[in-house]
Amino acid sequence: MNAKDLYRIIGEIDDDLILEAEKQPVKKSEKTKKVVRMWTLLSAACVCLICLSLYHLRFGTSVYWNESMGMSSFKVAISADAIWQEMSPEEAVEYYQLGEIPKTLGDHLKQMAQGSFSLYKDAGGAVVYDQNQIWYQDEAQNQFVSLTLSRVTQTSPAVEDAKVSRIQGMKVTLTKTDSGGDLPTYGAEWKMNGTTISVSGNGFSEEEFLSVLREIWKQKK
Repeated sequence: MNAKDLYRIIGEIDDDLILEAEKQPVKKSEKTKKVVRMWTLLSAACVCLICLSLYHLRFGTSVYWNESMGMSSFKVAISADAIWQEMSPEEAVEYYQLGEIPKTLGDHLKQMAQGSFSLYKDAGGAVVYDQNQIWYQDEAQNQFVSLTLSRVTQTSPAVEDAKVSRIQGMKVTLTKTDSGGDLPTYGAEWKMNGTTISVSGNGFSEEEFLSVLREIWKQKK
């Protein structure tokens, strides 16, 4: 086949075929645009799901009340030769790695008289017992809160295999005990900056007790 034959064959191609061929790239381009648009939307949806998951992880709330006969018990093992050491409130804040030990919870629960905070150390200066408890009550003495702090003293769980709640991103074990009165006794335990914090409360509804916990969480360092 020479150039003349090729020119003749090209001249015999139907014009409609040429027009159809010209349209094909346009159709392919439109299809590509649709595919790109679809993947863009899917990618955006995935990003939204990831953001929602992170938000729920940080600020989400899932509350489980575990039935309990009482709050966690602290294992006390203080040897006879342990050395007692007093801490000021400021030293206690530093020791427990808190922003502050609140003097009030909400606008009506006030801290009862707190003389001092104590540590027990062995002969080598290592802390062997560091449980300290702060009490709060309202003016009418209808609501009571006990706040217990510890970094070394070990606790035994009030409920085995308890479900862990997440409130404002904080993992906390909640308990509820029917004490025979109008309102149950509530409990909560969690770790914050290496400190085990245990709270028990009487005279509250569930939401009121959770509000008390949120007040304590404000004291993050």
